[in-house]
Amino acid sequence: MPAQSSFSYTYSFPADNGDPSQLDLVLTKDTPYGSAGDIIDAWCFNASAAILGNRYSDTYTGDIYAIEPYALSASGVSTLSGLNLANMGSINWLLNWYPDGDPTLAPGVVQAAIWTLLGQDWSRLEDFAGNPDPSQVYALAGRALTNFNYVAKAGESIGVLFDPVVNGEHSQPMLI
Repeated sequence: MPAQSSFSYTYSFPADNGDPSQLDLVLTKDTPYGSAGDIIDAWCFNASAAILGNRYSDTYTGDIYAIEPYALSASGVSTLSGLNLANMGSINWLLNWYPDGDPTLAPGVVQAAIWTLLGQDWSRLEDFAGNPDPSQVYALAGRALTNFNYVAKAGESIGVLFDPVVNGEHSQPMLI
């Protein structure tokens, strides 16, 4: 499936715009998802994919994909290989539930729960995720799985995946 649009952004890590997320993307040009200068909350999608380039000063460009399992499976994005894409409904629920569902949860717990839902081992990245409490991570992932077929309703958020390419190589995909 071809990408829906292209985008261009820089990173801000850790997230510093006051909203709870693992990191922020700062759009450097207008997209269907925001205008140049907008700050968008983001989550790393693949625990084993690197953020290529200098995330603090480089501008990343790439494509945007819907996070439905069929769209991602057909995208051909190499950094999605081996991920459990069947849990996209649960991840969409999680993005809509957090932070209002439990504002006391640290963003790192949500980041680790996303990786858990994708079937990834996040333990080697505990520092990046803020050393989350594993019991909170697994409880949140379990709760999200009870919303396996979640479909966003009018006025709710729909997750999309930014797929940056740096020097012809796919970098860390970002879930927003």
